[in-house]
Amino acid sequence: MSEQEELIDVKPYPLYLSGKKTEFKSAWPLALDRKIRAIAQPPILHLFSGASSLGDERVDLTHPNSTIKQNVFDFIKTDERDWNFVILDPPWQIGKSKSLDYADSTAISASVPKRQALSRYLMRHADNVLWVDIVCPYIHSFERHAVILCTPISGWSVVRVLTWLQRKGERLS
Repeated sequence: MSEQEELIDVKPYPLYLSGKKTEFKSAWPLALDRKIRAIAQPPILHLFSGASSLGDERVDLTHPNSTIKQNVFDFIKTDERDWNFVILDPPWQIGKSKSLDYADSTAISASVPKRQALSRYLMRHADNVLWVDIVCPYIHSFERHAVILCTPISGWSVVRVLTWLQRKGERLS
């Protein structure tokens, strides 16, 4: 294993999610919403917010729950505010949705330019990052504080990873 690799034991951080349908309106299960609400402290920016009501500012292209209806990548080019927490739940199947306009259909986790743009923004403006995805990101100048595996109790479903990154150095200028 190289110095760049890290083996993370997720056993201390299980978050088992029920597959039951509820009145809760979000792309992620209620258990995950509760976990994020217990962690995140304002000011909170939520990128790719979708149906979620988490965050002082919620950026999404078209969802009615967003406070800013804009392409996330256009937003991060101009936003100069600093955030205690930035929550990201990037789409991982953009190509299957004709309603999303992110210039191309590559999932964020598979696009180096998109990952680099988000990383640069977060290195300048975030103290903590909560990234919900099927990947576990690493961003320079942050350390992984926790990795929470979000797995369904039953059925076949995508396993989600909630990665909590905390700033370990100064913000980039």
